[in-house]
Amino acid sequence: MFIMKKIIVYLLLLLFLISCSSGKKAYERGDYLSAVIKAVNHLRSNPNHQKSKTTLEKAYPAALQFFNNRIEISKSSNDEFKWGQVVESMESVNTMYEQINRCPECKKMFPQPQLFTKDLNSAREKAAEETYKAGVKKLQIATLSSAREAYNLFRMTEHYMPNYKDCDEKIEVAKEMAT
Repeated sequence: MFIMKKIIVYLLLLLFLISCSSGKKAYERGDYLSAVIKAVNHLRSNPNHQKSKTTLEKAYPAALQFFNNRIEISKSSNDEFKWGQVVESMESVNTMYEQINRCPECKKMFPQPQLFTKDLNSAREKAAEETYKAGVKKLQIATLSSAREAYNLFRMTEHYMPNYKDCDEKIEVAKEMAT
């Protein structure tokens, strides 16, 4: 279920990068990440594009507020996979950081964009731990469907922290049980 969310988020990210709609429209829809990326892309090719500057001036602070609020809400929740949500939000902020840093005009507007490094590494460790534990629980159920879920959870663990504990072995066990 969490993996499907992640895949859907990445597909949506890809779709709006490909689509032709403006950053302003994305901002108006509340899709702040998309608005930032589209505005930055316009400013890379045309540094004097006033609509993109205006959109970026509004969208980047709104996106930061949105993701930082989401991080705090996720951290304080009782959700089983809250650290995965924290990682996802931090990665979105880091994506904006990378995009802004690759655009000279954007760097003038936001000379010090926000970046998560140490906190992201810590969140990744916690996300790996929560998915690993959930995978172990699913393996103990020992049904075909729980083995498939365990396999997906262990793969997500590897995504967060490659070579985490004995995750490679657990992936193979889950794969064997699931087939």
